Amino acid sequence: MPMLSTDPHLGATIPAFWQLHELVWGDKYVTGASLVGMPGIGLGRTKDISWGLTAAIVDNSDLWQEELNEAGTHYKVDGEWREL
Repeated sequence: MPMLSTDPHLGATIPAFWQLHELVWGDKYVTGASLVGMPGIGLGRTKDISWGLTAAIVDNSDLWQEELNEAGTHYKVDGEWREL
């Protein structure tokens, strides 16, 4: 039987990039992993086929600095204070 080996070029991190998924209906199934927010299963298999991806270079994280008021009850967005 054929074997699939894939390398998405993403290392192990905490929190993890990957979410594991499985969908079963009747005697059919699909199982695998996807990136958070990615529709569908990027690495996976069914009874008949398997698939993978390489070089999943996507913007899957954001970094920003929050500004809190002195009481720590509000944060600033676009020059306005909003309640936490």
